[in-house]
Order: sequence, then C-alpha cells, then structure tokens
Amino acid sequence: MQKNNPLEREALKDAVQSAIASNSIEGIQLSPESLAILKRVADGEISTEEARQKMLQQIEVWKKEYPDYFWQGEIIPDPNDPYVYAGTDILINKFGIIDPRFLMEVEGFFVTTRIIELRMNSTKGVLSV
Repeated sequence: MQKNNPLEREALKDAVQSAIASNSIEGIQLSPESLAILKRVADGEISTEEARQKMLQQIEVWKKEYPDYFWQGEIIPDPNDPYVYAGTDILINKFGIIDPRFLMEVEGFFVTTRIIELRMNSTKGVLSV
C-alpha cells in the first residue's frame, strides 16, 4: 500500500489510527507486535496484505512461545456443540487459538487490516436497499 502523495500518506496514517481506535472502543487491545506491524502499514512500508502475512508468521512464533494458548493435536469438537473445541467455549478457528482474550486480540488485528482497506478503498456509489 505504497502511498507517494503526501495526502495519501496522511490518509493512510489516519485510516490506521482510526481502525486501531475502533478496536479500542470495542475493548480490543492489540499486542505490541500487532501495533508494530500496523505502524509499518501506516508508514507505507508494507501493504495490509503483507501485514496479514506477517501476523500469520507471528502466530507461528506465538505457538512456540505460548503453547497453552493453542489447541494441541487433532481438533476434537465438543459432542454437545460441534462448533467449539472440546472442553471449551471457544469456537474452532483457523489459528487453533483456545484462549479467548488472545483470540480476540488476533482477530482484532485482522479486522483492523480490513477496516484500513475499507477506509482507503471505499467505493463511491449509491446504497440500494
């Protein structure tokens, strides 16, 4: 998401700050690692897609650092609710995260990148209902 025009760079910084603030209002605090990646987006160093790839790499690091936050082994759904990990109330997710606060933080990062994209690439048109 390279922005060469000063107005575009300022708009990008505003979009990142606004997206982070939206998470904060919702009670989602992003990790220092997430904020560092988003700063690189705001500075125009990397795109939001590259940011998502960096977060996926970071998740692999976290799996080693915080194994208790991740489901280990084969995914076994709870027999009473096939949408959650057995013995938890955590929805089965593509990251294998079983800690609710940690999952909210990671999902918050991905939502933030999508909000940035929406703010930077919003379409102008007529809303039809």
